[in-house]
This record gives sequence, structure tokens and C-alpha cells, in this order.
Amino acid sequence: MKRIYFLFAALCCAATIHAADDVVPGKFTINADGDQVQFARGNLQAIGTGDPSSWTWRIAENQWDYAGKENNRNNILLKPNSAGFPGAVYDLFGWSTDQTYYGLNLSTSNSDYSGEFVDWGNLMGEGWRTLTYDEWEYIWNRRENALGLRGIGRVYDGVSEYINGLILLPDGADKKTLGFTANATSWSDNSLSPDSKAMKAGAVFLPATGIRGLYYTQSGVLVGIDVIQVSNTCYYWASTPYGEENASALHVTQEHSQVNLTVDRFCGRSVRLVRAASASTALNQITNDQSPMTNKVIKDGRLLILRNGKLFNATGAEVK
Repeated sequence: MKRIYFLFAALCCAATIHAADDVVPGKFTINADGDQVQFARGNLQAIGTGDPSSWTWRIAENQWDYAGKENNRNNILLKPNSAGFPGAVYDLFGWSTDQTYYGLNLSTSNSDYSGEFVDWGNLMGEGWRTLTYDEWEYIWNRRENALGLRGIGRVYDGVSEYINGLILLPDGADKKTLGFTANATSWSDNSLSPDSKAMKAGAVFLPATGIRGLYYTQSGVLVGIDVIQVSNTCYYWASTPYGEENASALHVTQEHSQVNLTVDRFCGRSVRLVRAASASTALNQITNDQSPMTNKVIKDGRLLILRNGKLFNATGAEVK
């Protein structure tokens, strides 16, 4: 019996460690209730050939990894409905509906991406999901010290080059301590290594993967479909639709940074998944209080802590 128990405990510990490796340690508040998420350690990627349903999916090994980093044109040439190229990596997706198999489609017609959103998180298992427009906007503009916790920059890939992208510091981070320039206007304003203070503190890095869309010459002549603005634009999908042919996305360049409501669904953009953050020290302090005035309650399907007449969520933030 003891052997079975210890084996079970070991497996549980291993699973916990593996799960922790899939996320960046920093926590990010996504709404006024104080709910927090952690970002996946890298962008979503699809690998394989032939019918999209036979492809395999994974989370990139590092935050700075993306297909275009090595001038990889798979995002243009690999058509999901054809034989494709063995082992090709595909990480720019049209907006995800049941008609496009999680956006694995190169159609340039928005109408082909119509229908209800199908969350990419389904591919990675329970708990994974895509941020909504409101959640992206809250991280961007409304969490405490939001403006001081974001800025463009670059991260060394550990091999040969710096990768441009967006840097988001986690809740409560001190930009001065971490040597971070908020609201930077140049990719070189924040140059981080993988073992820098900011990255160790749980900063999220979203590489400037560019966008797959229609390519025009300077004279306005349509050339065809291409991946453009690589290393110059961060475009990350939200799960929120806007009308029948558009959706929401985070859009960041050196000159332009915002959460957009109206972007074409057919364009290939990146996906960074999130999942609910683990309980914080604040919650532990509340639940460890042995006062008879502390109780656990369920409200609107959420576990809350009632202490001295006030409600707190899983992060320890008071719920009004």
C-alpha cells in the first residue's frame, strides 16, 4: 500500500512540475474582480501535413520562438489542405471557427471564417484558453499601474540574435528594480537576456511575428498572400468577434499600440494562450485565518472567501 501511495504522490508531483513549466511565472489581473492568469511559455504552433485534423499542436519551447524567426515561409507555402512539407511549423492562424479547424486555412475571404469562435485552448487541455477583448484591454490599460508595466523591446534568443516584441511585466513589478523602460518607442529601449531580472520576475514576451495577409506593391497592385511586417508588428488574437467578418486582436508596433476591435478574420495572426493563475499568498493568508468570521462561500459559481463581512477572490482581492 505504501508503494502505491508513494508512486501516486510522485506522479502528482511530476505532473505539477510539468504544468508549471508550461507557463510564465508572472501573474496578470484581467478584470475588476481581481482574477489573474498566467501566459503560456510560448506561442501556439501546429506541426504536420495533410488534413488539418491530423496535425499535432504544441506550445513553443521559448517565448521568443516563432516560425518566421528563421525566414521560415511555412506560414505562406504550407496549405493545410495539401500534402505540405513534412514537419512544417505553422503559427499564424486565421480566426478560429469550426469551419477553419482552429484557423488552419489560407482563404483570404472573411466569410470563410464565419461562425462561433472555437477556442484554441481546447487543443492544449483543460484550463487553457484565449483572452477576450476586455481582458486584453484590462491588462493593457486598467490593471494597477498598467502604463508602467508595458513597453516594446527585444529579447536575446540565447543563440545569435535579439528578437523584437512586446514586453508585459506582471502585476506588482517594479520597473526601476527590473531596469525596464515603460512605454518605450524603440525596440532597442529594452534589451533583455533570458536570465535578466525582468524575465526571471515573470515578464511576458510576445515576439513581433508579423502578419499573414494580402501583399500590395507601393503602387497599390495586389501581389498575393504573404507574411509581412516580421520583426516590426505584434498581432495577437482575442476570442471576441466583431460583427460577422471581423474580430479583436492586440496590435503593437513602434508607432501604434492598442487592442483593436475591427480586424480581418482571414489574416494570419499569433496566438498566446493563458490559464487561471494559482492561488496567491494573499488567499493563503485569508484562508489560514482561524477566526470564526472566516468562511468559504460559493457565489455565481466562484469560490470566494468571506472574512469579517467582506468577500475576497482567489487572488486575495476584495470582491465588491
